[in-house]
Amino acid sequence: WRSPMPWRYFRRLFGKEGGAAVEQIRRVRPIFQNMTHDQLANFDLFHEAFGPRLRIVEMLRHPVDLVDSWLRRGWGERFSTDPTGFTFCVRYNGQDIPYYAREWEAQYLACSSTGRVVRMIARVWDDNIQAYSSLSSDQKAQILFVPYEEFIQEPSGYIGALSGFLGAKETPSTSRTVKQQRCPRPYSVRGRLAKWERIKTQATPDEISLLARLNGEYENFVRSIRPAGRDH
Repeated sequence: WRSPMPWRYFRRLFGKEGGAAVEQIRRVRPIFQNMTHDQLANFDLFHEAFGPRLRIVEMLRHPVDLVDSWLRRGWGERFSTDPTGFTFCVRYNGQDIPYYAREWEAQYLACSSTGRVVRMIARVWDDNIQAYSSLSSDQKAQILFVPYEEFIQEPSGYIGALSGFLGAKETPSTSRTVKQQRCPRPYSVRGRLAKWERIKTQATPDEISLLARLNGEYENFVRSIRPAGRDH
């Protein structure tokens, strides 16, 4: 119901199946959209399936904001206890461990909730950046990075970039959806610094150092991908 044209999809529920549906897909050629988390590290898998047609829009967010969000949502504990958490887990010494913690399972179990979250986010970041760095220039051109804190302040420029990147046109629903998401709206650097100070009181020196590294790498990376003339 939150899509721009909900009745299109509602009517589709009553459409013909099988060959008729396949024929309609071939005729209309809709964009196959797959929205998920933390898949840049698996670029090769998607590229094998879709080749040069593949387009990845990667939303980035500052590590401090991510750590704060994960902690508020309880992800330092929920992966192994909450049946509504659908992240893949592995069994280690009789306990479920999120796949983010593979190869450091014992350390995961020994960490506090804050330590777990910091180290999981670091694992995701490192895996994604390592995969991106290994791509050819043509493959990198199949990825569009959108920094969250910049998008919410100035969505119009990124929407234009998205349109060109996807070969799609903006519609009246585009601006309506952006407004529904309360964009544009301010982003508080002061609020992020307050989160950072709060996280420091909950983390070990090693975890603080790790998150500081992520902060620096993230900010440098965002500067490196920022279009010319855009300065925040």
